[in-house]
Amino acid sequence: MYEYHEQHYEDVDFSHKDLKYGELTRCTFVRCRFRGTSMEEISTYSSQFIECDFYGAHLNASIHNESAFVNCQFGETNFFVSKFNHCKMTGSDFS
Repeated sequence: MYEYHEQHYEDVDFSHKDLKYGELTRCTFVRCRFRGTSMEEISTYSSQFIECDFYGAHLNASIHNESAFVNCQFGETNFFVSKFNHCKMTGSDFS
């Protein structure tokens, strides 16, 4: 398990990485790519994802609290039993 607190990432490519079981607290991701990334059982708290690409990512059993996913792409993303509590999803595309 990994924990990131108050980290900022811009234009970073996390595609096809194994990011399972992580905890992200007050982190910011701007224009980052998570294409095909394994993000099962991660948890986010007060984190921001701005214009990020989650195409084909696996977010199964992830929990997101008070996080923002603004103008993100979620095409073919797997959200099986994921929870989004008080999250902002403005402008995001789930097609």
